[in-house]
Amino acid sequence: MGGIQFPHLTGITQQLWIWCEIRKITVHADYIRSSDNKIADAESRRTHPDIEWELSNNAYITITTMFGIPSIDLFASRINHKCDTYVSWYKDPDAFAINAFTIVE
Repeated sequence: MGGIQFPHLTGITQQLWIWCEIRKITVHADYIRSSDNKIADAESRRTHPDIEWELSNNAYITITTMFGIPSIDLFASRINHKCDTYVSWYKDPDAFAINAFTIVE
């Protein structure tokens, strides 16, 4: 059984749990060992910087028209970032940070 890798996320998890309880939403999480989940685990660990996913320019324009222009792109790379400030999923000297899930406000 694993431990808490990112203790600063406990507060966020508690807020999410309360939000779900108020709305009568049941949340259930299970740990699946890598040895029991070989295909999905291997795919989640593959890093191929030559394969880039991004919002289409039309989708980006639609979203920013409705909600405004963001100050940071949390899930981007040097190739596909939509904002000057971006967070990459892999080592990138131009990125503000690596791994958006580990950024603490």
